Amino acid sequence: MAILGIAQQTGELLSGPDLLSRGFLPSNEGVDFTAAKEAVCVALNELPQESRTDTGVVKEQVRLSLRRYFRRTFGRRPVVLPFVMEM
Repeated sequence: MAILGIAQQTGELLSGPDLLSRGFLPSNEGVDFTAAKEAVCVALNELPQESRTDTGVVKEQVRLSLRRYFRRTFGRRPVVLPFVMEM
């Protein structure tokens, strides 16, 4: 699960992304998702400014970037549920 907050008017990332994992890895204690968070931030920065205010586009970009990251890093394809809050 990826939780993030964006500015309603500008699409700027205000909080997050916070990543929660359940049942993805046998032992997720000590697993640091810093690189996964960076992958999300990079993907959002690549979006055009007008697309950042559309929550549907932002959710899809977050979902795709995290699935791509986890497939390359861990060889798994988890279900990613993005929650985008407009502030």
